[in-house]
Amino acid sequence: MYIDEYLVMCTLNQGYSYFIDSPLSIWRIHGQNYSGNTVNVNNYKIKALRSLKSIEGILNNLDDFDLEIRKIYTLKYKISEISEKEKMGNKRLFDILSMWLFFLKNFSVFSPNSFTMIKSYTLLNRTMPNFILDWLRSMKHKKGYKQ
Repeated sequence: MYIDEYLVMCTLNQGYSYFIDSPLSIWRIHGQNYSGNTVNVNNYKIKALRSLKSIEGILNNLDDFDLEIRKIYTLKYKISEISEKEKMGNKRLFDILSMWLFFLKNFSVFSPNSFTMIKSYTLLNRTMPNFILDWLRSMKHKKGYKQ
């Protein structure tokens, strides 16, 4: 998992970038997809652990990458970890504080990029307690919006 993401980061780290307007692959969605089959809680736990281990594996292989890329990917890992804990009802105050301390230590809070990162990486959502997030999601669905 995430090998495509790692390959893109390797390319960008070497100073190359390519943008192609047409798709190069097709994603077929069916009942056996890794990300779609989460009805069984045990299956979900196994999938969540696999996903986090994949992200962690990439994180552990970024030594030759630019420091900013490593910081951003570490933030991604922390947010993914909280998100998975949130889905299982195991998110703790320590997880939230750890994420924010990492963010405050590694990124300038008052730069325009920081506000973009807070929004893009859903830091505020990850900070909210589960019951508030559940309520907001239910309100969103009642109004007819797709999540």
